[in-house]
Amino acid sequence: MKLMEKINHKSIEYIRELSRFDNSELISELESINILKYDSKNKKHYFQYVGLIGLRDGRILSILPKCISEDILNDKDECIQYTKIIINAIEKYNHKRFDNTFTYNLDIEKEEKNFNLFALYDFLIADYLEYGLYRETKEVYEENGDSEIDWEHTLEVETGYITKKKQPVYLNYHNITTIDNNNNLIQEVHKFLLNRASSYFQEIPFFMDSKPILDFYCKVDIGVENQDKIIYLIEKVLRRTFNQRKIRLLNLLLLILRKNLHSQQNGINLYGITNFHSIWEDMCKVLFDNSYLDGSKYKEVIRELTAPRYILNKDLQGKKEGNPLIPDVVTKYKDTFFVIDAKYYNISIQSSENDDEITNDIEINDNENTRLDKLQGFLPGTYDVLKQIIYMKSFKEKEEELEIVNLKKRNLFIIPGIKSDYIGKIRMGLFLEEDIEIWLMDIKQALDFYLKNENNIKLLDIILLNGVN
Repeated sequence: MKLMEKINHKSIEYIRELSRFDNSELISELESINILKYDSKNKKHYFQYVGLIGLRDGRILSILPKCISEDILNDKDECIQYTKIIINAIEKYNHKRFDNTFTYNLDIEKEEKNFNLFALYDFLIADYLEYGLYRETKEVYEENGDSEIDWEHTLEVETGYITKKKQPVYLNYHNITTIDNNNNLIQEVHKFLLNRASSYFQEIPFFMDSKPILDFYCKVDIGVENQDKIIYLIEKVLRRTFNQRKIRLLNLLLLILRKNLHSQQNGINLYGITNFHSIWEDMCKVLFDNSYLDGSKYKEVIRELTAPRYILNKDLQGKKEGNPLIPDVVTKYKDTFFVIDAKYYNISIQSSENDDEITNDIEINDNENTRLDKLQGFLPGTYDVLKQIIYMKSFKEKEEELEIVNLKKRNLFIIPGIKSDYIGKIRMGLFLEEDIEIWLMDIKQALDFYLKNENNIKLLDIILLNGVN
């Protein structure tokens, strides 16, 4: 996505995730759409959200990841660059989710909470640019057309003439041809929502030059009074549709209509994500060339060694298997085998005293996370440490099968930061041979690699050069 180069600084406020928010008029609305949380201990509201928020008064809030430093927040040009690249990353991640979610008939009500209106409209425009408007076709008989002759129908409706050679001759023949259904309500709905989507993005400076201006003539106006009728029609068509593109599009239209965000969000426009940790995990999978895939040897080993087996009495149906543990990233690079856990924590090497910011990772909801004494933030807790140890010990148990016998083994936590840096390591007395290293990864560099689908060789080389004893 090409974003505009010149942004009106005056209309945009740049803040950091976990920052305090005191606008009493908007607190309840932002809480209702789950992007604003309340810390009862500190009696403060804070953002659990990364991305853009368009407010009713015309202001735009750009919420940057919590690891962004105060120096960057004070540099508007840097903030613009970070906003651009983060928006692109969110778009990339959302499109991956879109492809996985909308391909088949889905539970619309269950999916409503997973996508906001910005994301849905983004999908809608992307689909239109690739495939065009929704089309409904029907097959009709054509007289003396160019397509293959339908002899069964021709013999049924036409009179044949017998030649002197006693061969039948038909002066007219019939073909089956496909034509557009001009009375296509779903296409009109598609046009209407595309117009909405286009105008929606034109109101946001970061999008107005990157999205097409669409202005279709529409025969319908979707209002409350006919919305149920339209939803019923789309559901009916969806049940008899097998074309994957149509299934994706119809699900998308249905979700937009069902969600009815036009009225529910009361003029607050969102393009972002409440769980940026999911993007961070996906980034690490891409950057470190994750080998833990369906059908891989690594996955089979983890299932075999970490899935609990419940050996029950016969009257309780015997043996049952629980869910295995699932590592974020498994990869080989040069002479080293890595097991990596992506942690979206906020660790700052230089702590700052700021009463207007929630400094701990409240959203993690992990009571075992270890508070740092001098550095600002949290370290992975006991549960996460044990998981990483189990992963590595499982792979070592099957190292011949996995062909990693002669490779060095490194266990890592990767946390976003302003620059790549080694923080330290974690060790447990029971597993002294299983140290887990803690590394910061330059988030701007990581985002750039992610958008290019490139491996972060730079960080892996730094890690290899800085072997930890």
